[in-house]
Amino acid sequence: MKALGIEEDKIEEIITAHGETVAALKDEIDKAEQSAKDSAAAAQERDKLQKRVEALEKTSGDAAKVQAEYDAYRQQVETDKANAGKKALIKKALEDAHANPAAIDLMLGTVKLDEVELDGEALKDAEAVLKPIREAHAGLFGTVQNQGTPPLNPPGGDGKMTRESFEKLPLSKRMEYINAHPEQQKELID
Repeated sequence: MKALGIEEDKIEEIITAHGETVAALKDEIDKAEQSAKDSAAAAQERDKLQKRVEALEKTSGDAAKVQAEYDAYRQQVETDKANAGKKALIKKALEDAHANPAAIDLMLGTVKLDEVELDGEALKDAEAVLKPIREAHAGLFGTVQNQGTPPLNPPGGDGKMTRESFEKLPLSKRMEYINAHPEQQKELID
């Protein structure tokens, strides 16, 4: 090494310094390799966490959709319940107004239930609800009078049918009279 112009005591110093440099470079390489491994592990962990976040976001979106559908359903059930109550009250008001019982359901179908207001358990303004129905279906209101077969009033002063009058009646009227007055059957038929 003297040929290179380096003294011997310096050679040892150079070898020691070179060994330290190589050892330091090896340490840096090891640290870089470990850092690369740590980065790969961190990237894997990040990817796992990203997938979980995406799944949670999707689930929360589904949950919001389900919640919105439930809220809409619940609102519809409450509206249907309120409308059923309104219909019952309107039906009662129509019955009280002497509406034709056979046409009440038809008339109920013409009422805009969302415009009907309640005052507790009663219609707020029953007359205002019934007025357009009465105007549109005036012929369907009135009192029902049951009319049966008019009674047969036999001629004569004692209220009994005579055999002569009975024989002048048509057969159907004879049968009605006999059914209504069985006590006279023997007198009139025999």
